[in-house]
Amino acid sequence: MDFILAEKPIQAAKIAYALEAKRKKHNGIPYYVGNQLVVGSAIGHLFNLQPKGGGWNQVNLSFEWVPVWVDKKKKRAKKFFDCLKWLFSEYSFSRYIIGCDLDIEGSTIGFITLKKLGVPEEKMFRLKFHALTPREIRRAYSKIEPLDRSWINAGCTRHFVDALYGINLTVLFTKALQKSLGRRKLISLGRVQTPTLKFVVQREKEIESFKPKKYWLLKAKILINGKEYTATHKIGKIYKKEIARQLYKKCKKATEGIVIQVQKAEEQLSPPLCFNLSSLQSEAWRIFKFTPNFTLKLAQQLYLQGLTSYPRTKTTTIKLTPYKQILTALQKLEEYEKLIAKILSRKWKPRQGGYWDGAHIALTPTPTSREAKNELERKLLDLIRRRFIATFYPPATKEKTYVDLNIAEELFQLVGVKLLSPGWLEAYPFTKIKQFILPELAVHSKVKVKEIFLEENETLPPPRYTLSSLVKEMERNGIGTQATRAEICMKLLQRKYLISEKYQLKPTPLGIRLIETVEKYCGEIASIEMTRQLEKVLEGIESGHLSAEQARKQATLQIIHLTKNIQKNLCQIGSALIPALA
Repeated sequence: MDFILAEKPIQAAKIAYALEAKRKKHNGIPYYVGNQLVVGSAIGHLFNLQPKGGGWNQVNLSFEWVPVWVDKKKKRAKKFFDCLKWLFSEYSFSRYIIGCDLDIEGSTIGFITLKKLGVPEEKMFRLKFHALTPREIRRAYSKIEPLDRSWINAGCTRHFVDALYGINLTVLFTKALQKSLGRRKLISLGRVQTPTLKFVVQREKEIESFKPKKYWLLKAKILINGKEYTATHKIGKIYKKEIARQLYKKCKKATEGIVIQVQKAEEQLSPPLCFNLSSLQSEAWRIFKFTPNFTLKLAQQLYLQGLTSYPRTKTTTIKLTPYKQILTALQKLEEYEKLIAKILSRKWKPRQGGYWDGAHIALTPTPTSREAKNELERKLLDLIRRRFIATFYPPATKEKTYVDLNIAEELFQLVGVKLLSPGWLEAYPFTKIKQFILPELAVHSKVKVKEIFLEENETLPPPRYTLSSLVKEMERNGIGTQATRAEICMKLLQRKYLISEKYQLKPTPLGIRLIETVEKYCGEIASIEMTRQLEKVLEGIESGHLSAEQARKQATLQIIHLTKNIQKNLCQIGSALIPALA
């Protein structure tokens, strides 16, 4: 008999429905019994890592998995664990199958829960489904896989390393401030959190120290067939005012220009790849101004409703996606019917290429025409569906026209853009080509010059981060994971290290002072390079190439070194932080 452990109750219900198991209850907690199988559920993490012995008042190098229901707010978790214990006493199982989310965290949750229930590893197996649809769950159940040991090693090690850094650094900085302030105020630091804050603090300092530089553009208003156009001198930005004024003086009395060259160039815009989590978060921000964390929450709801595949994926290739069934299902919806009819009648194939992370499919719709529960979920679902459909369409084609004009023996240029073929843009209205269509002009023809003018501008400082661009910066620097980056950014706001003004992130005085203090007394904590290298080690464990034990030893030695330096400077650290609390 099989036991399947789901990560959340709604997943348990979906798995049970697919495998024809009937719903029952034990002390108010649902479980499901089918033909030679039982489905039970956790409620996310039932255990988390906490310091062993010393608690939160000293440096800790040993940690243990303790029940989350120690926190009174999570008392309900105990009922789910008790239900699982009862099921294990009532039934005899030969296989204990982890049916949690298909990622490292899901594998870790399932493994720790089963270990705490006394299940030997040799009896543990893995159910790997890409979407919560009956067909996909049945496919996965027909191909039960061995325990994904490398994922579990990576997950447990990541939890250990994050606790090792986060708890110890937070304890010491909180203690340092308490010594100087005379009362306790939590100062939170973290292995990924602190380098991420450093990005924003560094950017703010760049903005504050930025000195704008003036430049000028020499432009000509010209008339063609009674319509006004603006040409720009081909020299571009002019940083010396004297040169700008000399050119202006030379050209200002010109009344006509001569076309000396017309060049046209076609450019193809390839259809997009399917979404992964990162590209979905970026697009949802661009189009709807959904924060990355909010997008992830919506995407998770769509997955739990069986409307999309698992969202925490790096994959962008359409490989392994059941795209024919998806097209058939979506064609039943009026808004996609004609788009898909065109794909089928012309036998278009989806765009090939992209990245495969070795475990997941891309973030795509599932083969269903059902709709999401609320308006915001429907918006995101429509975006995912249209992106998927767009991958089948041909490239869009635009034409650029460059017209060079001789005005008073100086070279000006007009640039036009014309969409020749919409291609995939027909299916994906969220991307537009801004057209600027020029009339046909022959070489040696003349145009009327209405006015010559100088346009004065200033160089701009680097832009402040948004939540979306900060997540991208983390990804670009290889720190954090797809599942955690957005959440870390939100924590920086919640802890009042950052504020958001008109979508732009600014560090608070506390955020700035914290990074300055860290860099002065223990700079490795904010080191992006150190964090990146540690991420590579964790990825090596995930792929099975590196030892988890070696990584733990390395991290432990590093935290011993860091905490010694901090303890030597507790008073100075506390004193340095106090002015930011005023």
